Amino acid sequence: MFPFLGARRGKAAVLEVIRQIADNFRVHRFDRETIMLGVDSASSMLRYSLTALDADKPISLRVAHFAQFKAGRLSSLRVLLDSFDLVEQTLGRPIHLPSMISCG
Repeated sequence: MFPFLGARRGKAAVLEVIRQIADNFRVHRFDRETIMLGVDSASSMLRYSLTALDADKPISLRVAHFAQFKAGRLSSLRVLLDSFDLVEQTLGRPIHLPSMISCG
């Protein structure tokens, strides 16, 4: 449903992902909930208010960023989000999964 999500390597690939996200969503607001800084690392928890452009649906999303730096340059960036919740909000309905039954 979101082909632009997933691992990328290199500056060109990251810039392309940013372009694809901008083509699909409009950011209305983002709030930084938490930030932690280290010598060669940083992390943050952000809350975004978005609109999916193809369906004009509002989406509320929490995103965690984890960055690492080497020699003053960004060397790694990991972003985590609840993609299940994102899909439900985009579809505008809950996704019902079968209940898990444990066998004793």
